[in-house]
Amino acid sequence: CEQGSSPSDNMFSSTLIVLQVLLLVMSMLDNTEAAESPHFLLKGQCPEVTLAEGFDAQKFGGLWYRIGGLPNVEERSVNCTVYNYVDTGSGYQVNSTGIGRDGAAVNQSINLTVTTPGTAKFSTRVRTFDAEMMVLNTDYTTYCCLFTCYNFQGTHKAIFAWILSRTSSLDKQKIASCQKELERVGVPLDRLRGTYQGQQCNHQ
Repeated sequence: CEQGSSPSDNMFSSTLIVLQVLLLVMSMLDNTEAAESPHFLLKGQCPEVTLAEGFDAQKFGGLWYRIGGLPNVEERSVNCTVYNYVDTGSGYQVNSTGIGRDGAAVNQSINLTVTTPGTAKFSTRVRTFDAEMMVLNTDYTTYCCLFTCYNFQGTHKAIFAWILSRTSSLDKQKIASCQKELERVGVPLDRLRGTYQGQQCNHQ
């Protein structure tokens, strides 16, 4: 007959999970400083988020400036970041421009696909993972609070967060409103960082 697992077997299994998580994080970081990993990697699972119905995809489209958020190793732009949300009918093609870590101009594109029509919830591909991107709150004309989360290994979650504006600056009250929304879904506010949008950005 089969014997139950021993404490050493359980310890070996737990060690394997930890190693797999570390290998995954290292592969995501590429040449980025490993110190950035705590900004997006947390224990636990992604929260269940209830979004209001009636999201207007056409109003949301267009240019958004990144005011701040969690450091994101998946994004090439770290300063002067601007997103153009192009409505595709089934979601958005998001084209971003800005300045990379080496000071050079960069651009990048991702696709967002609507998961539930009428709500601000989208799916996107991050490396080999399917992630949910949600518009937690927006008034369409001045500010937007974005959140993305995906689970792996059943023990950890990778979270990303953005505070966006229709212009290169944003009122402090609107920033505070986004901070409350992000805190509600488990984003550590002390890990949020601002994005430079000053005169050196050369926005067109």
